[in-house]
Amino acid sequence: MDNKETAAAYTAAILGQLNAEIGASDHTPKSLARALEMDYGTFLRYTKGERPMPMLVLWQAVSALGVPQLVFAQRAQERFETQAGL
Repeated sequence: MDNKETAAAYTAAILGQLNAEIGASDHTPKSLARALEMDYGTFLRYTKGERPMPMLVLWQAVSALGVPQLVFAQRAQERFETQAGL
C-alpha cells in the first residue's frame, strides 16, 4: 500500500469509527452537529468523507460523544488494521 492508499485507508477507518461511535450513542449526526454548534450539512459532509474533517472537529465530536480521545484512536487503529488485513 502506497502513502496515498494508506492515508485513504486511515481516513476511512477514522470516519468509520466516528460513525460507529455515533451509532452506539444517544446522538444522531444531526443532534451531534447541533451539540457542536455546527451546520448539519457541513458535519454530514465530514462524516461521509466528502470534505476533510479538521482534527479539532473530530476531537470535539469524540468528546461530545463521551469517548476518551485515546480510546477512540485505539479503536480507529484496530479498525484500520482489520480493514487493511494487517
